[in-house]
Amino acid sequence: MPLGSFNATIVNTAGDVVPNAQVQVRRTSDNGLATLFSNAAGDAKANPFNADANTAFAQFFAERGTYTVAASTGSGTVTWTVDVVSAFEPPLTREIANGSATAPSIAFASDSNTGLYRIGADQLGLAEGGVDRGRLYARRNILGTVSQTAGVPTGAGFESGANANGTYVRFADGTLICTHNVTLSGGENTTISGTWTFPSAYSVSPVVTFGATSPPPNGTRARALWQDTGTTVRALKASIAVDWPANTSEPFSAMAIGRWF
Repeated sequence: MPLGSFNATIVNTAGDVVPNAQVQVRRTSDNGLATLFSNAAGDAKANPFNADANTAFAQFFAERGTYTVAASTGSGTVTWTVDVVSAFEPPLTREIANGSATAPSIAFASDSNTGLYRIGADQLGLAEGGVDRGRLYARRNILGTVSQTAGVPTGAGFESGANANGTYVRFADGTLICTHNVTLSGGENTTISGTWTFPSAYSVSPVVTFGATSPPPNGTRARALWQDTGTTVRALKASIAVDWPANTSEPFSAMAIGRWF
């Protein structure tokens, strides 16, 4: 255990220093002689001991606790009651059960089903009224890999990524947003088309919107945009009132919003 220290210059009731004064230390709890040390490393020190022969300075180290210090000054005894506190107290730790949403490990005496519990490795959950209200997030676990069990988030708050098919953001609540620049091609026909394989798959068919990034040929004729359905691949098509020029290759920006679970 880290040791605390007591330091004092021994003086009498008149305020005069008393070199070489005898000092005795007892535990206040049972009045027994205290175990003293001469330094923080724990080297033994006599009890009683004498203050410095020149300066009357007295010092001892001891474990944390309350002590009665009595110094003989020649004309009487000066007594102190002192609390010795360790210079460094290690953090208190206690291992407790994982708990659950219905019986959290850290709860309240008047509300035993509300508090904190361990969801899994490095995951701290919040319970309220016996119901899982999710996990606690910090900077290290807000962004990472999202996951879920029976619809309850068990991973990070957000997950983002990119591949050849675009970029995506998955949210802990199940929302998935994908974006990509898709090229529609064709020509000598009123319709050009292309396919978009989503960079992250959806659990149900998402809502897809897409639009051209450049004006249509042949003036300002309006485009008609249409698509099929699917959870992993979407066919996109764009039509105008006249034929597209031969070998047309038109860039379109696409966004899909749906759910990953």
